[in-house]
Amino acid sequence: MSTNLESKVTLEKTENVKVERKRSWFSWRKILITLFVLLAVLSYFCLVPSRLIISPETTLITQLNSEGKPDYAGVFMQEHNGQLKNPDDNGFRMVVEKFGPYILEQASLMNACVWEDLPNDKTGMGKWYHETWVPLCNAMSIDPAKKPTEYKSIHSKMDKTGKEEYKKTDLRNALRNKAWRAEDYPDIAQFVRESDEVLTIYAAAVKKPQWVCYRTANNGLIAVLLPDIQSSRAICTDFAIRANERVGRGDIAGAFDDALSIFRIARHQTDGDDGMIVTRLVGFAVEGVGMSVMQSILTYGKPSAEQIRHFINELDKIPKYNKSIDNVIRLEKMIELEVLFDVQKFIDMVDYVDWSADSLFSDSYLAGVLFQLSAKSPIDYNIAAKRIQSRFEPLEKMSKEYDLRKRMEMRDQMELDTKKLLTTTVKNPTFALSQMPLIRQRSALLADYITCLMFPAVSGFITAEARLETQRDMLRVSFALELYQRENGQYPDKLEALVPKYISVIPDDIFAPQKLTYKKNDNGYILYSFGRNKIDDNGDAKQEKDIVVERKIDVDK
Repeated sequence: MSTNLESKVTLEKTENVKVERKRSWFSWRKILITLFVLLAVLSYFCLVPSRLIISPETTLITQLNSEGKPDYAGVFMQEHNGQLKNPDDNGFRMVVEKFGPYILEQASLMNACVWEDLPNDKTGMGKWYHETWVPLCNAMSIDPAKKPTEYKSIHSKMDKTGKEEYKKTDLRNALRNKAWRAEDYPDIAQFVRESDEVLTIYAAAVKKPQWVCYRTANNGLIAVLLPDIQSSRAICTDFAIRANERVGRGDIAGAFDDALSIFRIARHQTDGDDGMIVTRLVGFAVEGVGMSVMQSILTYGKPSAEQIRHFINELDKIPKYNKSIDNVIRLEKMIELEVLFDVQKFIDMVDYVDWSADSLFSDSYLAGVLFQLSAKSPIDYNIAAKRIQSRFEPLEKMSKEYDLRKRMEMRDQMELDTKKLLTTTVKNPTFALSQMPLIRQRSALLADYITCLMFPAVSGFITAEARLETQRDMLRVSFALELYQRENGQYPDKLEALVPKYISVIPDDIFAPQKLTYKKNDNGYILYSFGRNKIDDNGDAKQEKDIVVERKIDVDK
């Protein structure tokens, strides 16, 4: 009896163990299944990119191109081309109608017989003619079949003479910045006379209220932006050379007119409706040429007080520089986002990729890293796009600040933040990539790289803007000093003597917490700003230390 009871108890214990084991197995299986599901969900959100959401928060625009990607080029062209209602108000139309592709920097693709050769397409220009030139002419109410007048700049003509003297930088700078006589350079004087027609047309064109180059190519935003901006430099250099030749023969009024034309071209560029940083930078450079011409006129031409006042009045009629950079910021956003969504196209536009480049600011270096990030690892473009847009928040805050001294301070802080980002987040891209299994991290890193790639242009733009504003202030003070000297026979001991008769207020130095620095000497004066390094270098303009205007009374004309 006891034996049967023991057997029964043993059997029950065995059954209980089996049941417990079974329960334990089911419990572990549930746990494993749960963990697997959680891991799958986690992997999906951390390793698999989500579908791109087309919205202002991610792509900024909602219009798509034929490839299903945000159509930044198309949106830009619609906005840019739609702003001009009356072609007759467009000064750029006048020069395109006259000089055609030579003004659009297509001269290297053209030759004297290109229009006659087009039916047979012997020059290879047929595609460009039909896809770019004809739509441009139609948009600007120009006959595309009209053969343009060939334009060659004075510098290009100097190059073609083959004379080594004409290739020297010192001579070219002298022609542009200092009065010269036709008898000293008869060949160049002839080039100037040959350019009279071009410069006359340009001088009339830049008086028009708008200067709009219609955009026609639609193979990417960067490609759409670049066709016309550099031609302004060549034209303004020609104006400067002619102005200094006029000063050399005593035609001060003519030299003033050339300087005014340069300032008008510069204002069209700096206030350009395309919003491109490069366009504004070219405008800043062009206005710098105008500043040099004016200093040459004041120094070598010795204009009368009446002539100076006339020039000031004419200069005041040119619209003031628009310090708003809202359109600049929006366009830069579009460019960065286009790079994000089509990195490969961006890589194709880089001439070379130096994988051993040391500089983290190197375009080729960063382009290579962008390619690695996008090609070898999945990217969540929603995360990256939002990250890029968030990086623009300091710039958007800066755009509301119109005090350029404060804007420079904000720029300096942005530069420090970007350098910190470079040296911490993206210091070792190979290591960073190998340690980033999560898509969120990789996507954020890609956005940071694109931001770092674009920031130097923004930083340079803000600095150039401040430098140009300083040069404008110094030009105004120079006018006031010349008027004072004409009426009093000498320059004042201090700038305060100019207020309020000759100038309403002494300008601040944007690069220093004080007014512009003025020092009178026995042979004139020196006027300067501390410049980018924010250090008083006693008027030393070498290596872009101080921004200087030096006036010497005893100079050879």
